[in-house]
Amino acid sequence: MGSIRKSLGIAAVLGMVTAASALAQGGADDTAREKLLIRDDAGMPGEIGHFPRGAPGTSTGSPVSFGANWGDVYAGAGLEAPIRYSGASDGTLAVGMGFLNAMDVVGIDVSLTALSTVRSGITNRMGLNVKVHKIFAENWGVAVGVSSIYLNNQPTDGNASVYGVVSKVFGLENSWASGFKALTLSLGAGNEGFRGQNDIVHNNHTIGVFGSAALKMTDQFAVIVDWPGQDLDVGVSIVPFRDFPLIITPAIVDLTGSAGTYNYGTARTRPRFSLGVGTYFRF
Repeated sequence: MGSIRKSLGIAAVLGMVTAASALAQGGADDTAREKLLIRDDAGMPGEIGHFPRGAPGTSTGSPVSFGANWGDVYAGAGLEAPIRYSGASDGTLAVGMGFLNAMDVVGIDVSLTALSTVRSGITNRMGLNVKVHKIFAENWGVAVGVSSIYLNNQPTDGNASVYGVVSKVFGLENSWASGFKALTLSLGAGNEGFRGQNDIVHNNHTIGVFGSAALKMTDQFAVIVDWPGQDLDVGVSIVPFRDFPLIITPAIVDLTGSAGTYNYGTARTRPRFSLGVGTYFRF
């Protein structure tokens, strides 16, 4: 059941990653922007009251090195239709907040995820996620984290996944690609749920590679290509309201079919629809 867990895990973090990564790129004040060396029109808009102005997300599911700092609270919801190796759909919910600050020492992003809502009930499969992240000059970020620390010990639940990731934001407005705002690249590696499908099926103790690229075309729209570890996802991230941080990220996942088959050929992957919705608040 490892692949199904991974499928649900991606759905769970769609909204969560959207909101948490946008916190770092879409909600800092002028001082933080100066530390990150990102111009106003290229990266991080100012706050509107306690709701920072929204920015598109940079991933459809794989981790990025940005996250919540102290004072940041976020929530997300994910949907996959259908989940991998099943004809049924399922949804997930996540809430999280930040501690400390990635621009001073480190930030600690802690979130709680309901890994299934429709199929097994909101509280029956709960997971804890912790990420320690740091932002450096020139828009570099690094993070290490643990995802899906299962709190219910259900029979289909596996081990938590440990990962590390590096991200870089390239401002494009003064470059040859000046028609766009920014490009965010992330690359990381992790065990367990980040392994390839064959390694999960045969319980091989290996390390998998994941990564994402997000092209911010406007302040409210980005195109994302993501490899969460097993297959290719392509999506967009939309901020429909300029002055309110609602981030919507629809995607088509498992495009290449490289996740293979489950139970040695009894079920095959196929492209599926996923949707993440996230928002955040600063107190």
